Amino acid sequence: MAHGYLRTKTFQSAFEESKGRPLEIGGKTVHLAYDVPVEWPSTRAALSFTSFTDTPVQGVCLAMSEGELEINGLRTPTACLWADAVPAVVEIRFLQFPNSSTALRVWNCWRGTTDATLTWTRNAGLVVEAADDDMYRFACSDGIGPADFTDLTFDLRIETAIQGTRDITSLAGRG
Repeated sequence: MAHGYLRTKTFQSAFEESKGRPLEIGGKTVHLAYDVPVEWPSTRAALSFTSFTDTPVQGVCLAMSEGELEINGLRTPTACLWADAVPAVVEIRFLQFPNSSTALRVWNCWRGTTDATLTWTRNAGLVVEAADDDMYRFACSDGIGPADFTDLTFDLRIETAIQGTRDITSLAGRG
């Protein structure tokens, strides 16, 4: 199990040694960040938090390798979504050039005692529990204490233009 591994080394030091490559720990592949391929004409995604600890406040960071995200009418190449401050389903639109292949980089974060956004320290990491062409389920450990992949869990569903214009809540499995 990951707990035994952590008696001698943190994820942070192991990621530094591996130059950020995924780690195999306790039968799980642990990522510092995970790149979700976004092929044009992917038009949008839905992110839904399925469970999270209240303390510290948990979040998800998103960054496009090319193009921008549009969330709640705001355009940005990067965003941080806090579990305690967003609706049950967050709609994300992808704004990119039509001939562009890009990736959506996903990683977890948490709010520190001074409201600072903390990432990639001590035992922070994420596991992809399920992935197919359009649905990803993530389980995350924040950097506080021993690894615990129940600190934050969330689903990310990608919709392509070919799939049509379903209600975004159905993308997150809530419709």
